[in-house]
Amino acid sequence: MAACPACGFEYQGDFKFCPDCAAPLPAVAAARETRKIVTALFCDLVGSTSLGEQHDPEVLRPMLHWVSGLGFRAGHWAHGEPAPHGDPAV
Repeated sequence: MAACPACGFEYQGDFKFCPDCAAPLPAVAAARETRKIVTALFCDLVGSTSLGEQHDPEVLRPMLHWVSGLGFRAGHWAHGEPAPHGDPAV
């Protein structure tokens, strides 16, 4: 919780002016961005458009899931298991 330098009113949030006395508040420093190194695999499936036109999504989904599993296992074979991270988004 921060306090207004002019009137001492305690406020919570990102305000440009004090909610009590309308005095300008000091700017809050923005959080520093971090960059993460990621690996992305792109796979172009030859004939997938015509395959999608011939089959319902319920039939096509297991086929594509099986193919994507092959790519995932090939990545493990070539590069080993992915390293565990504390960040669930990684």
